[in-house]
Amino acid sequence: MANKLERPYFSLYERDLYGISPDRKLWRYNLDDDVLHYIAQLPVRARCVSDVNGEQALLTYMMQLNRELVSFSVQ
Repeated sequence: MANKLERPYFSLYERDLYGISPDRKLWRYNLDDDVLHYIAQLPVRARCVSDVNGEQALLTYMMQLNRELVSFSVQ
């Protein structure tokens, strides 16, 4: 998991960790089977995964030095 986080923030949902890599890829890491999956390429504005609930994720975006929350569907 080294170098997989853009910032030291990730979210846990059930047995999966979610985060954003330095190259702006949204990833999911399963704690049971030790497998990392890349889910989506995100825009440069994406900063961190704020929350995950099932197939929905809440991402923090930076817009003109303002924070905004964006809902994202995880499949």
